[in-house]
Amino acid sequence: MDLTFRSFLWLPLSILAVWTGFGQALQEGPQQNDGAFSYREDQFYIGVNYNVLGNVPSEVAVRGLSGGMSLGFIRDFSLLPKGNLAVGLGLGFSFDRYGQNIKITQQADMSAETFEILTSPAAIDQNRLNIGAIEIPIELRWRTSTAQEYKFWRIYSGIKLSYGIWEQSYFRGPEGSARISNWSVIESSQLFYTLSFGYGTFNAQLQYGLRSFFPESTEKTSGASIGATPIKLGMVFYLL
Repeated sequence: MDLTFRSFLWLPLSILAVWTGFGQALQEGPQQNDGAFSYREDQFYIGVNYNVLGNVPSEVAVRGLSGGMSLGFIRDFSLLPKGNLAVGLGLGFSFDRYGQNIKITQQADMSAETFEILTSPAAIDQNRLNIGAIEIPIELRWRTSTAQEYKFWRIYSGIKLSYGIWEQSYFRGPEGSARISNWSVIESSQLFYTLSFGYGTFNAQLQYGLRSFFPESTEKTSGASIGATPIKLGMVFYLL
């Protein structure tokens, strides 16, 4: 585990531990006096999403299965005595597959990758980029809930830090196959803007990437920037 990943993981965990202790003192104390901060929405979450890549050359298109799922836990810290405005800090795991028409190959010494956009469907049997990542959601949470009401409207907005711990590209076509898991160029650290809204258990969710997987890579023929910014559209289910 490298220094970047340790810093990425342990800093938010330290914040979570401190906030947990502070939140318990803040929310349990008033309960004994005037009932303030009488509840919080600590939640497990399960998300399913459809994936696309933005910030790519115009010839790039979705091909094959492209989607993912995530699961984790979010700790809730009320900001108001009523409990309908809070901050959420969590920890989870996500797996995503991006099916597209960018053929990625690697030099024999694994020193560099080559990116080629294939516009003919006949040139691709399978082509996908798989990402398994640790994720840390941080949310500002507004809802119409009360201590007795478990079905309510919500709008949660924030950011999600994501660090890829398993990243694999696989291509198969008439001329052979290529698999890459040891990268020289992929950007493992990702940051998403997130927005969730809905009623009760079922909520729509947008996760819009603020960084690209391949910010410095170019297409082998045209020289166009590959970029590849992840965008996820789907549903998230909050479970108490």
